[in-house]
Amino acid sequence: VAGLHNQPLYSDLTIITPSCNLHSHKFVLSCRSDTWGVPSLSEVESLDWSSLEEGVATTLLSWVYTDQLHLSGGKEGDRFTLALMAAASKFQLTPLVERCEQSLMSSVSVANCISFYATAHTIGAEKLASHCSSLISANWSQFQPEDFEALSAELVFTMLQERASHPLHSAIRLRREDVVFLYLVKFHSQLDHRLNEADSEGRLPLDLALELREEGIADSLVEHRVNVSRLTKEGE
Repeated sequence: VAGLHNQPLYSDLTIITPSCNLHSHKFVLSCRSDTWGVPSLSEVESLDWSSLEEGVATTLLSWVYTDQLHLSGGKEGDRFTLALMAAASKFQLTPLVERCEQSLMSSVSVANCISFYATAHTIGAEKLASHCSSLISANWSQFQPEDFEALSAELVFTMLQERASHPLHSAIRLRREDVVFLYLVKFHSQLDHRLNEADSEGRLPLDLALELREEGIADSLVEHRVNVSRLTKEGE
């Protein structure tokens, strides 16, 4: 099968990449996955991979035929591996996803764990997501609100629920009004307690929002009947 890689012999399928057309074979792709972005391979003559970057498309097709994969490290190498893993997930190529995931595990650091977590969570790479989440939790104090700006509210909310001892306080510190909204919706029936709960430093959610001048968050807390007369443990 490896000898048929990008060969016109017996080719019955064309794969369109950003810069070229590649010869392929339906029976080879069918052996790897049933999911190629079309209802049935038997009904098409080509697959459009033009949305993938060229290197990702050619590397993915090469792996399909040869089972060989060469990944490099470093910032650019990790970025490429993330993109390849996302493409492999799209086509339900689980063995390739796992190869990429294993390669990235050794590259996770405080500097890249948030972006790695976002991709891993989106495509269901659970081992990588869990590893990144643990690193984020262990180094929480080193991150700034802007580090999470590119992450969706749902993703940040999930992360805080899994790792933060006081998710509401953490969402306020991140200045994420959208995450606070999700918190208010999820715990609607428990807000009398949760909105007036102090964190480990004795800080109340409303006090924290006012101190950070997050007026929108503060207004939301008041609208949901936070106790505006509640004192902190210092009696303030």
